[in-house]
Amino acid sequence: MNNVVVYGLKDAMVSSLRAMACQFDPMYLLSNNLPALLEIQMDLVDRRVMFLPEVGLKGGPLQSMASSGDGPSANIKGAIVETSSNSPLESGIKNIVVGWINGMLGLSSAFKRLDSGEGTYLREVLEAPEVQAQRSRIIKYLNNMEKNANKLRSQFRKFEYLWTTNLNELFAEFLVKVVKTERIPFSEPGDDTAVPAEIGAASGATANGNSSSNPAAVSEHGSWQKTTIDLAMFGERIKAFLEIQVEVSEIKTVHDIDFLKVNAQPIKQAISTWVTKWLYVHTQYLQNYVGERLDDMYSLLQDVNNGLDTAVENGDRDALMTVMSYIRNVRKRMPEIASLFEPMQNIVALLKNHAISIDLPNIGGQPALNFLDYSKMMWDNAVNKAFRVKETIQPLQMSMVEGIRKEVKSFHSNVNKFLKEFRATGPFSWMDSSHLKEAYSSLDHCQLQLQQLVKESKAINDLEDLFELPLSAHDNIRETEQDLRSLKGVWDTVYLVDSFFCLWKNTLWADIKTDDLLDEVKKMQNQLKKQTKKCREWGVYKRLELEVKNMATTLPLVHDLHSPAMRERHWKSLIGITGMAIDRGQGFCLDDLLSLNLHMHVEAVSDIVEVANKELKIENKLLHVEESWRKFALKFDRHRDTEVFIVSSPDDVLEALEELSLHL
Repeated sequence: MNNVVVYGLKDAMVSSLRAMACQFDPMYLLSNNLPALLEIQMDLVDRRVMFLPEVGLKGGPLQSMASSGDGPSANIKGAIVETSSNSPLESGIKNIVVGWINGMLGLSSAFKRLDSGEGTYLREVLEAPEVQAQRSRIIKYLNNMEKNANKLRSQFRKFEYLWTTNLNELFAEFLVKVVKTERIPFSEPGDDTAVPAEIGAASGATANGNSSSNPAAVSEHGSWQKTTIDLAMFGERIKAFLEIQVEVSEIKTVHDIDFLKVNAQPIKQAISTWVTKWLYVHTQYLQNYVGERLDDMYSLLQDVNNGLDTAVENGDRDALMTVMSYIRNVRKRMPEIASLFEPMQNIVALLKNHAISIDLPNIGGQPALNFLDYSKMMWDNAVNKAFRVKETIQPLQMSMVEGIRKEVKSFHSNVNKFLKEFRATGPFSWMDSSHLKEAYSSLDHCQLQLQQLVKESKAINDLEDLFELPLSAHDNIRETEQDLRSLKGVWDTVYLVDSFFCLWKNTLWADIKTDDLLDEVKKMQNQLKKQTKKCREWGVYKRLELEVKNMATTLPLVHDLHSPAMRERHWKSLIGITGMAIDRGQGFCLDDLLSLNLHMHVEAVSDIVEVANKELKIENKLLHVEESWRKFALKFDRHRDTEVFIVSSPDDVLEALEELSLHL
C-alpha cells in the first residue's frame, strides 16, 4: 500500500513537471503555435539595464551575475529552494519557477506516511529518477532562456556610456579642444582708421592682422579678441548622436526569447532620453553662441546709432568726447564683428543640415535668423555712419589734440616727479626696529600715490586711444609697482626677523637651544635668497642680510661657550677680548652674549673655548692621579733579626708611579 502511494505521487509529480517543461520548450510552443508563457519588460533602473522581473535568480549571491549579463545565474538542483519575495518585480524568473515547483512538491508533503505514521513522502519523490529528469529538463530551458536574454541585454548595454559618463565634465573637456580664444593685435596703428570705402571689404574679412606669439602680452587697447569654433568636430558629435537615435529607434520593441516576450519600449525610451540630453548640450551651446553675439551686436548698433546722432557744438568737449567714444567703439570692434558673420551663418547651416530646431529669442522685436540675415548690412551702415560723423567732427577733434598732448606731457612730468621722490625718500635704507612703523607708513603713502598714477595712466591711455594718438607704455609705472611690491616684501622679512631676534634675546643661558635657532636662521637665509637681484642693491636688504649672517655666525659660538670646560678665568678672557662687561647672574641670557659682538671675534672665541677644553682634560687627569694615589698606602713589616719595622716592598706603588708619570 505504501508503494502504491509513492508511485502515485511520483506519477503526479512527473506529469506536472512534464507539462511545465513543455511550456518552457520553445520548439513545443512554435510547433503548437502557442504564445509566450510570460511577458516582461526591459528598462533602465539605477543606471543599469534591467529586466523586470530579472531573468535569473534574484535576492541571492548570484544576483550580480544576472545583473551584469555574464551568464546563467544558477542551476536549480537538489532540495527545495526557498524564496522570500512575494512580488513578481522583487523576484527573478527562476525564483518564480522555483515557487511553482515548490508548490507541486507540497503535494507530497500533504500525505502522512502509511508505514510509520510519521513524516512524508517528500524524500522519495525528490530522489525519484523520473522527477529529477524532468526537473533537469526545466533547468536546462531556464538556463538557455537566461543566456539568450543576456545577449539581448548586451545590445543595449553598449550605450551605457551615455549615463555612466559625467556629461558636464566631458563637454567642458570637449570645449577646450574645439573653442579657441586669442587676442590679435591690429596689424598697423592706422588700420582701424580706414576710409569708409574700405570698410565694406573689412567687414567681410575673418581677421585683421596676425596673432601675437604671446597673447598675454598683447595690449587690450591694441588688440581684439577672436573666438574660433571647430564646427567640423561639433558636426561629428551631432551626427554621432543622431545616428544613435536612429539606431535605437530601429531596434525591435518586442523580442521573443524562448518562452518569454520582452517589451523593450521602456529601455528604448530611456536611451533616447539620454541621447537627447547629450545632443541638447552640444546644439544649445551653438545656439547660445549665435544668440549672445546677435544680442550684443544689436545693443551695440542701437548705442552707436543713437550716440552718433548727438549734436556737437564748438567748445563742447563732453559732447565731442561722447561722440568720439562711439566712433572708437566701432573702430575697435570692426575686425571682431567682421569675423562673426561667416561663423554664425555656418552654425545655423550646420544645425539646419541636421534638422535641429533653432529656437532663438527675438532680436529687436524680429526673429533672430531674420536679424542675422540683415546684420552685416546694418553693421556696414553703422560703420559708414561712424566715419561720416568722424569727418564732420575732424576739425573739432584736431583743435583738441594739442590740449590732449599737453595733458599727456603733464602726466609724464608728474610720473617722473613721483619716481624721483620715491627713489630719494622711499624706505630703501635700514631703520632700527623702533622705526618699523615709519617704514610701513612710507610704503603706504607711496602705494596710494602709485595707485592714483595707475588710475590716471589708464585715463591717459583712453584719451590717446580716443584721439588716435600713440599709446604711452608707462613702463616706469609698472616697474615701480614691481619695486614697491619687492620693497614691501623685504620689509616684511625685516619685521619677521626682528620679531624672532627680539624673542630669542630674552632666552636664559640654560634654555638656549642653538640647533633650533640655527634651523630658523637657515630658513631666513633661504627666504632672502628668493628676493630679486634688484632688491639686493638696496641698503635695507644689505643690512638685513648682514644681521642674519651675524646671527648665523654667533649662534655656533654660543653653542661652543656652553662647553663645561669654561671657567671664570675663561669668561674674563672673553670679556677682555670683546671689551664689553656682562653679568653672568641669574638673568644671564642670549642678549648679553649678543652685546659682546661675538661675530667680530670668531677666532678669539674659538681659541678661548679650545684652551678651556684642553685645560679641562689636564684637570681631569690630575684628578685621576690624585684619586689613584689616595688608594695606595705604605706597609711596615718587623725586621726578622730585630724589632725595628721597615717598609715593605712597594711594587704596586712603583708601578702606578711609572704609569701616571707617563700620563702627565
